[in-house]
Amino acid sequence: MFEILVFAYMNGIYSSRDIEKACKNDIRFMWLSQEEPVPNHSTFARFQNERLAGVIEELFCQLVEKLCDLGEISYKNIFIDGTKIEANANRYTFVWAKAVEKNLQKLKNKINQELASICEKYGLADGSNLEEVIEFLNCSIQLLNIEFVHG
Repeated sequence: MFEILVFAYMNGIYSSRDIEKACKNDIRFMWLSQEEPVPNHSTFARFQNERLAGVIEELFCQLVEKLCDLGEISYKNIFIDGTKIEANANRYTFVWAKAVEKNLQKLKNKINQELASICEKYGLADGSNLEEVIEFLNCSIQLLNIEFVHG
């Protein structure tokens, strides 16, 4: 049952009803169920909520470790999805100037706090400005051969 759920998630199928339908119609899911009768959608939901709730994270960690042992994956690259998509769903499509000024001041205060912690962490001078810290971090990235992936 866990294999079927993992395969369904990998294929973008999250609904228990859709997983049941896939088990009846998709040859790949039929192979995973190994000619056993197809569980109905409430069985999938109950399995997820009762059996997997407390152990799902540990199971996925074991799965990743097993894939690494088999040589299917490596820990060489880390990808973080920070996609931001602009939308017009908000009824307030304009921004007041005072709100911008207030948020700008909050942002400047936050930058100063972060600069202080970065300077302390990396042993930079306390009076370092933003440009100096960015230059230092860029040099560190090049020395450590860190590659950021965008897109």
